[in-house]
Amino acid sequence: MSHPCLFFCLFALLVPIKAQDNPPSSSPGVSVKMTPEMNPLEAPGPDRSASIPTATEAAEKKIQVDSKTEAPLSFHDFIQAVQDSNLNYAAQKFNVPIAQEQISLARLWPNPTISGGYNTPFHQSDTIPGIPAGTIVGDQSLPSSTTASLSETIPLGGKLRAKEAVAKTTATQAEAQLQDYFRNLRANAAGSYIDALTAELVVERKQKTYESLKALADLNEIRFKDGDIAEADLIEARLAALQALSDLHSSESTLRQATLGLAVLVGRKQQQRVYHPVGDLALKERTFDLETLVNNAVITRSDVVAVLHAKENADAQFTLAKANRVPDVTASLNYTHNSQSQNTFAPSPENDQIGFSLQVPIPVSNFDTDDLKAAHFTVIQADKQLEAVQVQAETDVRQSVARYRSALDAVRQYSGGILNDAQRALDIKLYSYKKGAATLLDVRQAESDLSATYQSYYSALNEEAKALVNLEQAAGLWDMDL
Repeated sequence: MSHPCLFFCLFALLVPIKAQDNPPSSSPGVSVKMTPEMNPLEAPGPDRSASIPTATEAAEKKIQVDSKTEAPLSFHDFIQAVQDSNLNYAAQKFNVPIAQEQISLARLWPNPTISGGYNTPFHQSDTIPGIPAGTIVGDQSLPSSTTASLSETIPLGGKLRAKEAVAKTTATQAEAQLQDYFRNLRANAAGSYIDALTAELVVERKQKTYESLKALADLNEIRFKDGDIAEADLIEARLAALQALSDLHSSESTLRQATLGLAVLVGRKQQQRVYHPVGDLALKERTFDLETLVNNAVITRSDVVAVLHAKENADAQFTLAKANRVPDVTASLNYTHNSQSQNTFAPSPENDQIGFSLQVPIPVSNFDTDDLKAAHFTVIQADKQLEAVQVQAETDVRQSVARYRSALDAVRQYSGGILNDAQRALDIKLYSYKKGAATLLDVRQAESDLSATYQSYYSALNEEAKALVNLEQAAGLWDMDL
């Protein structure tokens, strides 16, 4: 070659491994000396992240966070912010005090009723039969009366106690439903955070791919000017760099949308700064006892608890329906004041009267028992709903455990050296391209294979983290951290 320094620059920029002058045994005419970390035959250690770059290492290589446009946010702080500030969750919280206020209302007796009136003769004859007119002297007006009454309905059959039991079970059900709402919200928020972390890793990888192809295009431009390569190779290298740049912009857009979604989850109304997730998707493997998870889920999971309280509420409603069939008694205290009258035929002195009365309705409607039947069917329905949600909880746990184990198997594949093999293939192609034993298309294909391998690795990490979130959500526990 006329310019060996150009080849040296190309090799130094794009080949991270040390190449020797002797060709490797796996490729005629090419020699590569592998470092111990890149030996695909070496068994990986217990820590699967020892032989491959972890998500944390990739994040450390990312461009420094701009405090004016990005706000770093750890997973723990993000979940806490969702719990404290999510607007939908804040609205759901009001269901609890609303239900609790109904308890005090259920204890109240019916309001007493006070009534009053005034009675006076509407028409009175000026003459009395058999007595000549003008012989009657004095005021002949009939007496008037003023009345007042105080009435109170007395609930019988334990209605107030039954109403209070209904209100209490409604309140406890509202609390359990709020906990279940947050359980699902927390899982959705964790999934969004995991997607944002994955999007950051994808942007990091796309950035590296673009920088690699851009450097190759720049060096090919120099080689073309020196007459070492054809113009078609230069154009092809430029197109590859442009395509990589387009892919980078697309991944940056995906990351932007993911980070904006985090701001919505924490209830931020103003988004001058986007959240920058800080975490590591290369999680440690965890083991769970399946039967213990199942037993815990069917008893303590929030949706099971909510349905259990719904069953208690149905029982209380049935008790209230029976209590409502007992008629209430209305007791009244009456007072009457009669004025004096000097009427010749009906004289009456001024007097006051007091009385007491009871009103008891005749429960003819009790012959219809449809209200009891409806309440009884509601109790049976609640029993079946409780059985159904317990079966669903057990199924969710078993499915989530199977999903998590499958995700672990997928991630373990990359611990065996797949990433290193893909990197090694690219290194060999680059070295061969230097020696003229490979084409630019071969290099691009190796670069594409490496990028695709990393994309699959990130997808596997994403699935593993989400599978763990789904498992903990299904089991009704939470100790996630990234």
